[in-house]
Amino acid sequence: MLMSKWTTIPFILAIVFPGDSEVHEVIWERHEPSQPGGTLNALTIGRFATPDATALRIEVLVRLDGLNEILLASIVVEDNRNVS
Repeated sequence: MLMSKWTTIPFILAIVFPGDSEVHEVIWERHEPSQPGGTLNALTIGRFATPDATALRIEVLVRLDGLNEILLASIVVEDNRNVS
């Protein structure tokens, strides 16, 4: 599936106008909470260090930390199954 050309606009704007408040708004308008990677990428490319950007970065890190615990637990369970 090809990515819509419209989805690349926030990235282009972030590259051309880093730190611009209007670009920051455009990035957040395209933000998909279930898929924060694109938003994080655009915020990083645009060098945004706003409170909202920082909060999203922390939220994703906390979520990843929780995933690491789940992955570790599943590995332990799988190892215990292999021992039995």
